[in-house]
Formats: sequence, C-alpha cells, structure tokens
Amino acid sequence: MATPHPQHHEWCLRAIEQGEHVLCEKPFVMNVPELKEIAAAAEARGLLVAEAFMYRFHPQTRLLVE
Repeated sequence: MATPHPQHHEWCLRAIEQGEHVLCEKPFVMNVPELKEIAAAAEARGLLVAEAFMYRFHPQTRLLVE
C-alpha cells in the first residue's frame, strides 16, 4: 500500500492492531513520539516493525562490504 508520509504512523498502527508485521517505506514516521508509539505497540504484540531501506539487503551492498 502506498501512502503519503504523514499517514505512515496511522497505517502502521492499524496493521499492528490487526496482528501484522510491518515493513514501512522511509520515512518511517514524521517524529520521535510517533516512532515510540509504533515501537511500543509492536513490542506489546510481539511483532516486527522495520523501515524499508532497499540498499541494506541488496546483493550489491553485500559485495561492497566484502
């Protein structure tokens, strides 16, 4: 689902409430209080929440590190 950046907070919380892990495109949230709320909600439900940085898991990044 593509959403405007200011809506990431709302939709991440909705997904967590439904018991879903979340992979959110950057920017993850607009401020620290939003981040803390999402992190607490995910932790309370034992869910994974991550910001989608494509380069982190790209094969070329692994080659660069090697």
